[in-house]
Amino acid sequence: MESLVATSWEGFGELLATIQTGLPVGHTRWDGMVAVLASYQKWKNGNRDQAAQAADEIDGPLGEGLRAWYTHLRARADVPVVTPRTSPSGRGPG
Repeated sequence: MESLVATSWEGFGELLATIQTGLPVGHTRWDGMVAVLASYQKWKNGNRDQAAQAADEIDGPLGEGLRAWYTHLRARADVPVVTPRTSPSGRGPG
C-alpha cells in the first residue's frame, strides 16, 4: 500500500513552512493535507461554516474524514451539558 503523504528529509523544513502558509505545495497528496489543516484552523478559530465549506472541497479520504469529524463535533456541541443538581446543603441530589 502506498503511503498517503511522503517526502525526503532534505527540504522537509521548507515543505512544512509552505504548509503553514496554507498555500499548495504542488503535490496532490500534500496539497490535500494543506487543505485539511487550513480548514481545521478555520474551525479552531470559530469559523465553523467556512471550515465546513472548505472541507466540502477536499476530495478523497481526507475530505471524507474531515467532514465526518466536523459532523461529530457539531453533534457533540448540540448535546446539552447536564450537571447533577445538588441540594441547598451541597451534599447530593436535591
